[in-house]
Amino acid sequence: MANNQQGKGFLNSKFFSSRIKSANVKLFPEAALGYLLGPIMALISNAIINSYLLRYYTDVMGLGSDDWAGSSLFLVLLQVLSAVIIVIGNLVVGKLMDKVKTKNGKARPLLIASLPLIALAIFSLFFAPFPWKENTLGILTLDEGTALWSMIIMAVGYNLYYAICYPFYYTSHSALVNLSSRNSNHRGLLATVSNGSVVAAAGLAGMAVPFFLNMLFVPATMKKGDIILPFSQEAFAEGGWAINSYDKMASYNNWKIFMIVLIVTLVIGIVIEFLFTRERITEEEFTRGETKTETKKVPMSKQIAVCLSDKYWWMVMVFFLLYQLGGMMKNNSATYFSTAWFGDSSMAGLISIIGAIPTAIGMVVVGIFATKFGKANTIKVGAFLAAAFGALSFLMYLVPSDAFGAIAIASFVLKACGTVPAMYVSLALLADVLDHQEALYGFRTDGFSMAVYGSIMIAMTGIANGIIGGLVNAAGYQTSASSPAVQNATIWSFFGGETICYLVIGLIFFFMNVEKFSNLDHKAIEEDQKAIALSAGIEYVSAADRLAAEQAEAEAEAEEYRKIEFKAYCEKKGLDYEKEEAAFETDRAEKKAAADMKASQKEAAKKAKLAAKEAAMTEEQKAARAAKEAKKAEEDAKLAAEYEKMRAAAKASPLHI
Repeated sequence: MANNQQGKGFLNSKFFSSRIKSANVKLFPEAALGYLLGPIMALISNAIINSYLLRYYTDVMGLGSDDWAGSSLFLVLLQVLSAVIIVIGNLVVGKLMDKVKTKNGKARPLLIASLPLIALAIFSLFFAPFPWKENTLGILTLDEGTALWSMIIMAVGYNLYYAICYPFYYTSHSALVNLSSRNSNHRGLLATVSNGSVVAAAGLAGMAVPFFLNMLFVPATMKKGDIILPFSQEAFAEGGWAINSYDKMASYNNWKIFMIVLIVTLVIGIVIEFLFTRERITEEEFTRGETKTETKKVPMSKQIAVCLSDKYWWMVMVFFLLYQLGGMMKNNSATYFSTAWFGDSSMAGLISIIGAIPTAIGMVVVGIFATKFGKANTIKVGAFLAAAFGALSFLMYLVPSDAFGAIAIASFVLKACGTVPAMYVSLALLADVLDHQEALYGFRTDGFSMAVYGSIMIAMTGIANGIIGGLVNAAGYQTSASSPAVQNATIWSFFGGETICYLVIGLIFFFMNVEKFSNLDHKAIEEDQKAIALSAGIEYVSAADRLAAEQAEAEAEAEEYRKIEFKAYCEKKGLDYEKEEAAFETDRAEKKAAADMKASQKEAAKKAKLAAKEAAMTEEQKAARAAKEAKKAEEDAKLAAEYEKMRAAAKASPLHI
């Protein structure tokens, strides 16, 4: 690793450098491209796979069919037991991320490494041999030899995607918010946008794909003698039609084409994300010049020990587990639910649109609430809101009434409002937890923490699909018909699971108060970095000063490029460059003076308003304010004393470095 730390080696080359040069996080291009557009394009394939892989297995490949012995059990065990392999795979990727530590980042290089891996894995998911063949009557029957190979390849492809290839992207992608900046507001912006990309990708999958399901699950319209199994015995007896059955072979071929399109979209998205993200915290371990001090090498065992002993870490990880499990149960059962209740799987698209409206609006305002009331408090209140209205939606479907439709839709929308804080600010809260660990123990646990986070976010898809598959199959699910039992099963999968999960989240977050240490954590981290630099005989430069210097350098470089381009423009147009440049500088100076004057006037007005308010205060109000300030000072002193005690205990621990 020495080469990497000294700025040598391929991973430190300009090819891997970020195109983001600004010291501060900006909405464009960093947030807009690196954390929104790129991830949306990269994640939409996964959102579609998560939502429709189970249906692909049951309705196209035929798993769960009575004619395919043992396939129902295989389908459940594949997704549930693979969770163990997924956890192991994510831990390996997390450890690898800690080893790949370069001045260009430790997460960003893995984004590029994930490109060929995910493409291969998606290909393997949908290209298992088709196990059905036509007999002489034109009826599809199971080819047992091909069916065995098909199950083997599906099992290998499933684990290749979820346990190895996708974690390369998702673990590194998820770590970028934590490594982007120490500025809480900047990190909050990126967390909101990054989580927004996940929501947007899932929303696009949920809203758009259902309207094209007839291309992916091609309806069978053949009459008696040409029936594609499985089919509805009742419908066959009544009219000779295989109503709601699917042309498996046509669907299988269409999915191949669809996946190729998604792979191309994914590759473009990952490249955009790689180019327009920056790991400012990772860069703190490297200087801009010739420093050859080595970064701390922390074994994974120490990271694990710190995390397992941290109550805040446990709370936030249990939160992610419940959040993802509930969300996946809702999203992945949407087409089963809409088919069972409305007889049309495309209704899942309309349901997603209804739910997406409040979440899209919430993305704009949730940051305001999180800043004012705290991330954990905002999530807690939202969780109870989601649980309450989720329970109402559940009851509306379980016991339909005359007001069934209106109340169900209204409660579904309000439930979606409650999920907004969990969607958008949770990654910023995780970053606060990791900062707290670094302040106490002297090192970060990004590798292990993001591996566990990735394991949860990926493995819960399989767990949710396993639960959904178990519920609908136990209820007698057929592609050709619904029943009251299937309808009730989809109520539990679509409403019940997420409602229970949010209720538990709300209860857990009564005890989540890590944010009260954030300012003390940042101060402690800076003090530790200064002590390390001084002990090594190196002049200490704070992260803020270093980034400010880089910002000034980048702006100066941009100004030089502007002058070169403007001079070329003037020569092309036959203009006097010196005269035009002087006019430009005068105009810019006037605009700056006007802006400074406006800011000065605004500040003066603010001070005058405060002075007037002060003058209007009664002695009782002043006394009350003084008492409030004294109480706040006392609370701050107690918190500082508590924090110093925590720091002292952590430094005395064998886990501290």
